[in-house]
Amino acid sequence: MNQKFNYKKYIEPIIHILVWGSLFTLIISVTLTIGPFRKADGSVYYPIIFGGIVNAFLFYFNAFYLIPHYISKDKYKTYFFLFFLLYVSLSMINSVIDHFYFISIFSTEKEPFWSEAVVNFESKFIILSFSLGYGFIKFMIKEEKNRQQLIEGKLNAELKILKAQIDPHFLFN
Repeated sequence: MNQKFNYKKYIEPIIHILVWGSLFTLIISVTLTIGPFRKADGSVYYPIIFGGIVNAFLFYFNAFYLIPHYISKDKYKTYFFLFFLLYVSLSMINSVIDHFYFISIFSTEKEPFWSEAVVNFESKFIILSFSLGYGFIKFMIKEEKNRQQLIEGKLNAELKILKAQIDPHFLFN
């Protein structure tokens, strides 16, 4: 019943919440307008929230699913194909929803579709860059821990063998 509280288990999720919250707050505070969306009439919040959810999905899907499942098994071509497919498809989905749904509801101005697409492709590229860095660092840390455990296990096995060889010698002396 008297278990220690494990702070390390909660530090990483708290950091993620703080980073995403700070990013969202920064975008909201700096952005006065995104294409036809304006902060003054409140229309900018919906595309930013939707884009933030898509960006978070993109980040975590790449870092926690694609990298561990394909890079660890040396399936680089499959990884880069899925990576590119994820990048293009989510950027296009976000652009289509921004252009055909949010603009039709919240704005009277019409912007070209490709202006929305360029903004979404750029933001997804930045998110994927951070995701690659984070995912590969986590992957390398995990691989290093596994390597250290293998070395430790090998050393323990060698120590047991040496102890087994020494014990009979001392018994007979």
